Amino acid sequence: MHYLISDIDSNRSFSLERSTQYVDIGEALAAIEAKQVEDVLLCDAKLMDQSIPELPADLEMFDLLHSGLSLGARQTLSSLWLTSTNWFFLDPPAHKQCTSWKATPAFCWLRPPAVRDLGGFDRAYQSPVMQLMDLAYRILMAGGRVCHQPLPFVLPDLSDLAPKIPLVDELLFVYRHVGCSAALYVAFWKSILTHRPLYVLRSLQEARRKFLSVSAPIPSSQLEINWHTLNTDEYQYVDSVSAIIPTINRYSYLPQAIDSLLKLDPQPQEIIVVDQTPAVERQMEIYSSYQNNPKIRVFYLDEAGQSIARNVAIKVARCRWCLLFEDDTVAWDNLLAEHIRVLEHSGAVASTGVSLAPWKKVEHIPPGIRMYRVADVLATGNCLARKDALLAVGGLDQAFDHGSGADNDLGLRLYMAGYETITNPKAIETHYKAAKGGMRTYGAWWRNHATIWGAYPQATQVYTIRRYYPKQFWLPLYLLYYIKAWKQMSLLQYVWLWISLPWKLGRSIHAARKLLPTFIQNDK
Repeated sequence: MHYLISDIDSNRSFSLERSTQYVDIGEALAAIEAKQVEDVLLCDAKLMDQSIPELPADLEMFDLLHSGLSLGARQTLSSLWLTSTNWFFLDPPAHKQCTSWKATPAFCWLRPPAVRDLGGFDRAYQSPVMQLMDLAYRILMAGGRVCHQPLPFVLPDLSDLAPKIPLVDELLFVYRHVGCSAALYVAFWKSILTHRPLYVLRSLQEARRKFLSVSAPIPSSQLEINWHTLNTDEYQYVDSVSAIIPTINRYSYLPQAIDSLLKLDPQPQEIIVVDQTPAVERQMEIYSSYQNNPKIRVFYLDEAGQSIARNVAIKVARCRWCLLFEDDTVAWDNLLAEHIRVLEHSGAVASTGVSLAPWKKVEHIPPGIRMYRVADVLATGNCLARKDALLAVGGLDQAFDHGSGADNDLGLRLYMAGYETITNPKAIETHYKAAKGGMRTYGAWWRNHATIWGAYPQATQVYTIRRYYPKQFWLPLYLLYYIKAWKQMSLLQYVWLWISLPWKLGRSIHAARKLLPTFIQNDK
């Protein structure tokens, strides 16, 4: 197999005349790391016999571009599905441009300066292909933009191009990016699922040896790396915004939420309140002070649920963009301005902000989300998203009407549809987390909250696992919730959780099965 490295000229084109050929992909990666040029194209020489995909006109928006999902990288590294339900570990469709870090050397455009800024390729991996994927993942997590570019043709045979990742590299990736306990958990289940315990044990030992003996690449200061997730140019115009507030019996909080939006500069063009409070408990006088404000629109809904309420508002919204907000929050002064700035300068379809408790300040924002980067979480209480994208994925899933996880599910489906969401650490709101009303009406508190005899995990979490993951991964992912629950429980509560597991998990699975017809109905 031969690989070509081509320098990119000022017209963003490449040619064989400017290409250097390598037989060993490891040597090709070393050459890229050393190159003193702005960007290069790495590709398999066989693809030169096909119609090489053109580099997009907006290439300046990217930090790494590849066609890995079209070239056999789909379903690789499935071991990661045993570690979490992070949507970055799932594969969007290969037929459209989308966020994906599963780059392969068969076709990959990248920036050598960015490679060096992140400390170079991680040569602890046996496979150079895994070195490239690891680099792409590190770029994505550090704030860069990494995308899959679909091929303009279908290859009849991917056997030569499809990456073959050894298990030791999969486990090393888990050690590097998820954690040591996660690597042990993966090894345990891989030995069961593959029926090769000795092979898995040897791979785990080798991965652990490399993890302990070979240091991970050390990046330069985050502030010194020039990523391209946000650019100086404007790629779209956010011209009008409809703010959406679903509410149930939180009249003591709702006015301050509305008023905080009216104090913004710029203001949303309209504020849609969907009141789902039972008719006998409604306090319509709350809205009397807004009756002369044409921006405030109130809808009463007898069928209560967080997803259906937001879906109703999205459909009646008059504006092109929807600000998803909550009834027990207060927007900081620049919340909407920051959302708009990020969307206009990134070209993304959604910007998701940060929620802080009343006593917290900016310094309390976790380090992992203090930078602008492509998001692997979404908050439906602080998110500005394009209306047509929300409608294209079917809005919010009504299976989550009375349970937690609607925001994660919406973000996941946007991701799987090829849309991009940006984490925005400067779009901040104060979240009061009201003790009653809202989701508390249905007994939904925190994801890891468990009562003595109640189902655990929540049925909506089991639903997510059964909808997006192959059946052999269901039980390992269910049990992850039990393993991680110790952080929120006392020792006695944690022991009882495991003793009552058959009852709790059985109830959760039973309830989740009832939610699956909702998913089928939503997708029609």
